[in-house]
Amino acid sequence: MFVSYILAAVLWMSYYLSSALHPDVLQENPVWCRLLHILAQYATSSNYAWMFCEGLYLHTILILAFINEKHVLIMCIIIGWVVPMIQTVIYFAIRVTSSEINKLCWHDQTNLQWIFLGPVALWLALNTFFLVNILRILCTKVSSMSQSKSP
Repeated sequence: MFVSYILAAVLWMSYYLSSALHPDVLQENPVWCRLLHILAQYATSSNYAWMFCEGLYLHTILILAFINEKHVLIMCIIIGWVVPMIQTVIYFAIRVTSSEINKLCWHDQTNLQWIFLGPVALWLALNTFFLVNILRILCTKVSSMSQSKSP
């Protein structure tokens, strides 16, 4: 998860600094600038995917006591790195084929952001569910422990 945060920060700073230090980059719309945008979008999407994975992992090990943690970790790696890659490829394919939005080094906002925002909203909603359920389980366990200790 921390790798995705560091990666996103470095990529977004590089993306915005490249256009701030060289204003002609926006008009030229070079491939490397669009590629930097795509990588930054991917890293940001993987941030949220990894947040979801953290919640999923904690929820899974709390709910399922005898689960093989290796399988959960493999699933988290797939969700954390592969799912955002699929989103990014879809975003890239649509953006690069449209002449209307394939300009200004992709600094302009489009409706294509929903390719990233939809799954992010879903991941945050699921993490909220995980949080509420984890708190419910912990409160139940604390309550049962305090009842068993009382005379």
